[in-house]
Amino acid sequence: MPVIDRASCGSAEGVAKGAYIVCDTAKDPDVILIATGSEVHIAIAAAALLANENVAARVVSAHLLNGLMNKARPIVKKFCRSQSRHV
Repeated sequence: MPVIDRASCGSAEGVAKGAYIVCDTAKDPDVILIATGSEVHIAIAAAALLANENVAARVVSAHLLNGLMNKARPIVKKFCRSQSRHV
């Protein structure tokens, strides 16, 4: 997995929160790219390509997103099954 260049991107200060801004823009972002794990460097590259097209992209690393989705999946399935009886 590539190492994030902290000189061009921000620090990992918010990592304990489960998600943090890796790379930001000077202005309000036009889009926010959310990535986890090995996809973060791809999102950083995509943000650079978007910047070439005058699209301001913020990159957020949401490393706990996978874990949260795995925990939420059974709850969502149960909710969907209970709702389908009422449709």
